[in-house]
Amino acid sequence: MTCRIAAPWGTSGIIGMIGYEKAELLVPEPNTNLLYPRTLLPTLHTVIPPGEILLCCVVWGYSEETKEIQIPKEVMQYVPLG
Repeated sequence: MTCRIAAPWGTSGIIGMIGYEKAELLVPEPNTNLLYPRTLLPTLHTVIPPGEILLCCVVWGYSEETKEIQIPKEVMQYVPLG
């Protein structure tokens, strides 16, 4: 599952790799960001049972200048993204 938001100044997203049930955009209250009055936050959700659990996600962002996502190979060893 994945969730992404694109704006004129850049893009950010989150990818649930292991242990997450859904992805969605969170809409915070106005003015919770110092630079922009309205923001959206990519988020992941799951229910965590008692005991040990493995959660793995990739959180990424890039500006309009770079326009490229770079996921480190150390992360990719856990769950390759098709």
